[in-house]
Amino acid sequence: MNKELFWSIIEDVKGKSNSDNEQLTVNFNKRLSALSIEELLHFQFIYELYEIAIISVPSNLIWTAQFLINEGSYTNTYNFAGWLIIQGKKVYLDALANADTLAQINTPKNNCEYTELRLLAVKLYKEKTGIKKKAFQKVESDFWNKPETEKEQAEIKSEITLSDIKRDRNWKISDLEDVLPNLFKKVKINV
Repeated sequence: MNKELFWSIIEDVKGKSNSDNEQLTVNFNKRLSALSIEELLHFQFIYELYEIAIISVPSNLIWTAQFLINEGSYTNTYNFAGWLIIQGKKVYLDALANADTLAQINTPKNNCEYTELRLLAVKLYKEKTGIKKKAFQKVESDFWNKPETEKEQAEIKSEITLSDIKRDRNWKISDLEDVLPNLFKKVKINV
């Protein structure tokens, strides 16, 4: 498992699922079930690295974009991160570099969230091995601390570019027209 295979799995499953969350879950479950336990652990590792890149930067415009998409409300950040990841590598990387690129894709109002993939590999790993939560935490910790995974972590982080514009919590909705003009125009929030 590597980041290229990770994104290939994401793209393949998304392409077969027509963006229906229930179908996505069924297809991800089938696809990941075919992986070895080592591949499942590695898939989860990569998923979490991409998730962390979104979650760990609350000042990034991605949260302002989420606010616009949801017409003035926020959803669970992990759910939104999951949704953004399943959009595929290009959409994911483009959105982190410039959140306004989300205006170019179908962003279903109040439905830009996907939770099911977040821990699916962990669930399948536990089912295949029969280990419990505490034992899995040790296995996962050991995996994260291997020298080769530390190198991979640095490689994944290096491909992620975050916007230089920082979110201002004092922005009014009307201010967002200048910050994310294309997304603002697309969602047409009343100001």
